[in-house]
Amino acid sequence: MHYVVNPGDSLYSIASWNGLSVEELIEANGLTEADPLYVGQTIVLPRSLFPGPGPGPGFPGPGPGGPGFPVQNFALQQRIARLEQQNAAQQNEIQRLNQRVNRLENEVDRLRGRLINLEQRVDRLQPYPQPR
Repeated sequence: MHYVVNPGDSLYSIASWNGLSVEELIEANGLTEADPLYVGQTIVLPRSLFPGPGPGPGFPGPGPGGPGFPVQNFALQQRIARLEQQNAAQQNEIQRLNQRVNRLENEVDRLRGRLINLEQRVDRLQPYPQPR
């Protein structure tokens, strides 16, 4: 079974939630007590106190929302993270393009004003037709 490290997790908390000793967890993952854990890191649980779907009602065992969340498909989690990064990048690009559109619209308005001003000046310079 695998476990994805969450914020605030430690070797001790992961081991105790899964019925392991810290030494078992360290040995199964080739770690030392000095090795830091990183949020999102996947570690091996050599065995678990709760091998089934969960320990029972009222106890936050393995599963979404509780410690010991098992990794069913790490590749899927990686893909979701990649898609979230791409989405954030696209949102930034949309914001940048919207700012550019606003600048261009302001420039069009400015040029439209200049055109109207020039047309008015031309109208004043043209002689009026003389009656015959």
